[in-house]
Amino acid sequence: SDAIPLLQAAAAQRLNEFRPRFYLAEAQFASGEMEAAEKSYAAALERDPKSAEVELGLARTLARLNRLEEAEKHYARAGELNPDYTDGPLELASVYEAAKQPERAIAIYEKFADRVPVQERLGVLLLEKRPADAIPYLEKAAAGSPSAANRLALAQAYRETRQTAKAVEQLELAVKSEPRDPALRLLYGRTLRDGRNFQAAANQFY
Repeated sequence: SDAIPLLQAAAAQRLNEFRPRFYLAEAQFASGEMEAAEKSYAAALERDPKSAEVELGLARTLARLNRLEEAEKHYARAGELNPDYTDGPLELASVYEAAKQPERAIAIYEKFADRVPVQERLGVLLLEKRPADAIPYLEKAAAGSPSAANRLALAQAYRETRQTAKAVEQLELAVKSEPRDPALRLLYGRTLRDGRNFQAAANQFY
């Protein structure tokens, strides 16, 4: 915040220069002055339309201002200008999740579906309303990172699609990795019960 007046003065003295406006935008963003940062990033972009750093900064600013569709365009443009920023849309996907817009988050995650963490998020989001669609992603996630959480999510997808035997298999593996998790044992027990394996279910409830 102490840098802002100095950078404002520099930008006023050097009207056509890119650097003072870019650094002013960065300082305003860091200070939480999002509306001012947006204007400064836009002014910097006028002076250098091929700056990936400005595109990324503007995208993040618009996301903070909850103008998510506009932000998405600038994240994409930043990735076009600099391959190091191709992951930028993933930031926006998490914002869409927080804004209760899972379908938009899913659309972004599907573009990065070759990565295990993204497969996990895709699977979890799809699990709530489209469990059958979630299964391929959760299977990949469990294969790439066989944690109890990934196995549990996959088991839940199998349960929702009436694939009880597969659900039991995943829950057995999950319980072996987290034997002291009571919620996991309860779900395992209910799944065994649903498959009419009552003695094994009773053991898990016990």
